[in-house]
Amino acid sequence: MNYSITALENALLELIRTTVPQAVTVESYAGQLEGNPEDLAKRWQEIIRRWPAVFVAYGGGAADMELDEFGGIYGRKVRFDLMVCCRSLRGEAGAYAILEALRDLVQKKLLPGLYPLEFISEEALSIFPDSVIYRAVYGFSLEDQAAEEES
Repeated sequence: MNYSITALENALLELIRTTVPQAVTVESYAGQLEGNPEDLAKRWQEIIRRWPAVFVAYGGGAADMELDEFGGIYGRKVRFDLMVCCRSLRGEAGAYAILEALRDLVQKKLLPGLYPLEFISEEALSIFPDSVIYRAVYGFSLEDQAAEEES
């Protein structure tokens, strides 16, 4: 199947909304956490009011070849970065609970013809008394439609 990045991201957003109900905000990343330090400081209370949040961004892709009994299926691996933003580490709406809920995405399929999501990594980006931001990376393989039709 040959899905656009937007279609993949939209399907992932919907899956996160149903898998992580404690997230108040689930949306595509569009610079919500960016800006010059003074502007960001002025907007900070407004920003964290919408947390816990999960922001999703396409992280990139690479060529992929998976062999089968007929000599191979060519496709690509894609990666999505999920920014988990919470007011604390612990508790039902804390970063740990959201990260654990996101791990439930593994083995779920986004769209027909896709391999299940796979967990790649997690890392803390910032930890402060009133805000915690983690980056979780998930990916999956897409089969190339032309190669699929040839077999």
